[in-house]
Parts: sequence; structure tokens; C-alpha cells
Amino acid sequence: MAIAVIAGLTFATFLTLVLVPVMYSLLDDFDDLVQRYFTRPVEQEDVAQAVGVLRSGPVRPVPSGGYPAGV
Repeated sequence: MAIAVIAGLTFATFLTLVLVPVMYSLLDDFDDLVQRYFTRPVEQEDVAQAVGVLRSGPVRPVPSGGYPAGV
């Protein structure tokens, strides 16, 4: 029984201290790869246009009920 406990603690330590951080790092690297190759780079004009839209207010008026129509 002591061998099973020691083996279980060793396995759990390996999972916690080695495997989990390695898997997290691989998923983070994969996310960076997807963002690099499958998203469009943000242009300065796009940012300026988005800020202009945000500053101009809502596109459609909100009815007196507090929620836009259809929500």
C-alpha cells in the first residue's frame, strides 16, 4: 500500500508541477499563432473610425423602456 501512495504522490506532483504548466504554455502559444495568422491587423484608420463611432453616441435611439427594440 505504501508503494501505491508513493506512486500516486509522485504522479500527482508530476501532473501539477510539469504537465499542467506545459499544456498551458502550449495552448497560449497556439492562441498566439491563431491570432497572428487568422486575424486582420488593426489599421490606424480603423481605430480612428471606431473611436468616432463611439463618441457619436448610439446608432439608434433607445425607447423609454430602457432597452432597444427587439431585445
